[in-house]
Amino acid sequence: MAEGSGERELLSAIRASDRGAFERAVALHERSVRRFAAAFLNDAAEGDDVAQRAFLDLWRDRTSLRPDGSLRGVLLARARHLCLNRVRARVRAAARAERASIEAEGSVGTPLDALLGAQDARELDLLRRRIAALVETLDLDARTSIWMRFAGEASFEEIGAAIGRPPHAVRALVYRQLALLRSLLARPS
Repeated sequence: MAEGSGERELLSAIRASDRGAFERAVALHERSVRRFAAAFLNDAAEGDDVAQRAFLDLWRDRTSLRPDGSLRGVLLARARHLCLNRVRARVRAAARAERASIEAEGSVGTPLDALLGAQDARELDLLRRRIAALVETLDLDARTSIWMRFAGEASFEEIGAAIGRPPHAVRALVYRQLALLRSLLARPS
């Protein structure tokens, strides 16, 4: 059985409320969805929450799924939407915190503020953080494509379905962004 037809059969079974098919979908795609969400949000715990919600939403909306779609594509698109909501919530929370700090008189920093300036001795962790920071500077479609491709293990077709671009355009976008990231990494930090 071809992978595409197996996905379609699994999707059809989920649409028909087959819990066993849903459990197989979770087993097949949970790792990809969790990795994508954790990379996008730069937070493993939040990534786990988003992945769980994406699967719950899949089950809740199962009757409206397109029978010819990609199951992983549907899940990653939903995870992307949930991640964007979380990022927007972070921005709003940061704005509220900034307003509160401006309003507070004579406030002093917290002990955590001192830790933010501390240097970590692990080069790998520093490189990972630097890459994540550089990816965050990319525009939304580029950032989503990079995280979906490398953390979510999505195909160009699945990414294209999530961001509304044809697969060949997604492929070009990903490789252009990788070249840009390589050049930025080559610069001293």
